[in-house]
Amino acid sequence: MEITFSPIENKIVQLFSRDHFAEGMELFNSSFTAEKPPSYDFVARCFTELNRLGRNPEAFEFMTRVSTLIQRHPEINRMLEMARRIHYDTLIVQANAVMDTARQKLQVFAETLQGADALHRDRIEKENRKALEDLYRQALAIFQQAHEVSPRALGALTGMFRCHKELRNQKEADELSALIDEVYKEAPGTQPGAEGEGGPASQPAEDKADLPPMPEASDIKSVLADLEIEMRRIKAMFEENRTTEALAALDILLLGNPQFIPGLLLKAKVLTARRQFKPAQRLIEEAVKIDGRNPQVEEARIEFLEHKFKLLVAGASEFLQQGLRLGSTLGRSFFEQALSCLNQALEICPTDVNLLDQRYTCLIYLERMEEAREARKALYMVAPQYIATFERENQSSLCFLAGFAYQGDPEALEDFRTLRREWFTPTTAGRTFLAWYTRLSPQWVAAARRIGLSPTLPRLCLAPLRLLAACLNRQRRRHCRRSPRMR
Repeated sequence: MEITFSPIENKIVQLFSRDHFAEGMELFNSSFTAEKPPSYDFVARCFTELNRLGRNPEAFEFMTRVSTLIQRHPEINRMLEMARRIHYDTLIVQANAVMDTARQKLQVFAETLQGADALHRDRIEKENRKALEDLYRQALAIFQQAHEVSPRALGALTGMFRCHKELRNQKEADELSALIDEVYKEAPGTQPGAEGEGGPASQPAEDKADLPPMPEASDIKSVLADLEIEMRRIKAMFEENRTTEALAALDILLLGNPQFIPGLLLKAKVLTARRQFKPAQRLIEEAVKIDGRNPQVEEARIEFLEHKFKLLVAGASEFLQQGLRLGSTLGRSFFEQALSCLNQALEICPTDVNLLDQRYTCLIYLERMEEAREARKALYMVAPQYIATFERENQSSLCFLAGFAYQGDPEALEDFRTLRREWFTPTTAGRTFLAWYTRLSPQWVAAARRIGLSPTLPRLCLAPLRLLAACLNRQRRRHCRRSPRMR
């Protein structure tokens, strides 16, 4: 018997057939209500037409609307669950296809990293990571749609979990992990909230085929085992001092596992050994964001800072000595490098007196007097009784000769220190003279001690300089006493 539809029903079917779903739904909503529901035959015809056109999302939307108008009808409920399952499966297939694309790109990116040098590796890695994150976000959006269709389905939940892990959204990943555990503990084949909540009455068989729980767990264990094997291989490379190969292998490993903390920490260690402190510090900060309470992360952070601090201090001392040996003009680049090392070291330990002292000396020789005054102020705030190396007797290379000639005569040494501090240091010519004096006086003192020379001869040589210093100092003191009266 041929079924006859009303003109309005025929109009809606025609709109659906011509792919004008929005107009058809608008007419459907205005024509039917709970008091005036559509007939079952009409609903079945519309559902069939939408499926024929492959409009699975629209079919699910249509059946969801129909289920609010016709309740407790077994055939309507069956069509609703069929629409839900078809729509859900389609979304899962689409999302998995995007994830497969990401995996294929990951393989291609790994090959490109192998041929890249250290200068371009960071840039290539950032570009690759951005491309992968775009794909993971695209897959996540589709998995979220599937989750809205079937909130307790494992395929959507585990897919969202994987995407959030790849995107480093740890909080969301933890929440999904708890929800997945909750679903795993439920009785097999049961999906609560089916009836009366708009959910499915039971777990569809297709859900179990999407991403079965046991294979997923075994896959994770297999991945972890593979990572451990790869980590042992990379550690062996590092111990053999094959840092370039170790770094390339870690780049590939972390491209596919960006939140693998042991890999991040090992890469930071390799970079630190190569004295690439900034990228190493970024990796440790990233590990802290992922799991700041992990004792391995805290231990690696402290070890990194200690190692960096030792290297910076050693480098600063070496550069400073080279600068003092060459003088303020020829040694300028060494003073700048020493200052750079000292600034970084002071970020780690801002109250280290020796570093503050060396920084003050570097600024003096670089003629950055305003900064030198600030550095001296910072030094004396930390240690008020401390005498800067630049001004200290005997322990400073600037006072070797005077200290040898005037041993036991602190007043004479004070004259020389004042002369150096007040008259030589502020001028370029004075600093040039001091650099020359610093470079040669240790050799003179060593030679004098080697041949057993009496301090009398160096004292006679330095007598005119001391007389000049005494005169200048007396003039300065008289000026200082006269200045208050003038004011």
